[in-house]
Amino acid sequence: MNEINLNNELKAKKLFLVGFMATGKTTIGKRISSKLDMPFFDSDKELELFFNSSINDFFKVHGEKKFREIEEKIILDKIKN
Repeated sequence: MNEINLNNELKAKKLFLVGFMATGKTTIGKRISSKLDMPFFDSDKELELFFNSSINDFFKVHGEKKFREIEEKIILDKIKN
């Protein structure tokens, strides 16, 4: 399957990259979205914008459990919309 066919197949679909911190999800995600002409979405950036806080500061104040809860809600919202 070539890139054009793959792009057409993915038009109505979404691709999510999940994994450990600092493994390149954002870098690879931006490349894939550019290559396939799909929107790019970064749940960390959405959380930072919504709470007006860096991820590190959010962790310090609210902890990892709360971060994961919010992260899950953000991703589920993107799956549904």
